[in-house]
Amino acid sequence: MKKALFMFIAAAFVMAFAACENKKAAPAEGEGSTEVVAEEAQAEESMSLADIVAKAKAEGANWSVDEWKDVIKQAFLAYKPMAVATHEIMKKIEEGNAADLDIDAEGKKIDEQFPDFDKLMRELSEVASQTANGKTVVDDNEWIDKTREELGVPKD
Repeated sequence: MKKALFMFIAAAFVMAFAACENKKAAPAEGEGSTEVVAEEAQAEESMSLADIVAKAKAEGANWSVDEWKDVIKQAFLAYKPMAVATHEIMKKIEEGNAADLDIDAEGKKIDEQFPDFDKLMRELSEVASQTANGKTVVDDNEWIDKTREELGVPKD
């Protein structure tokens, strides 16, 4: 049972990043410093992923590349708590400390805290990919990786 839950957690983690991982475009010139980007992103942290997806569906067709970048940053911030929690579980498992961990309980806790997250990430990626500016952002792996790092969102 623990093995199945581990596989579920790992699959959920991979799918969440798959929506963003295979995407690339060039970062805009004159982007602000890391501190400014982090401060702006922290200010937007309160938006839920469901709110972000709904806003993208309603308004995304009219957004510029920079507006799409802001929305993707918001999505990363909404995702960050799940990524950190999942990363910690994976780290304990990789280090051989899984015996100290109730994987079933931890997986259930993450599922309860972040319902429908994978579905929402896929929806956001699909909505973005349907617009030229959104596609430019989600196809930019370099920008995605840099932003993820700046915001402190674990990659694996």
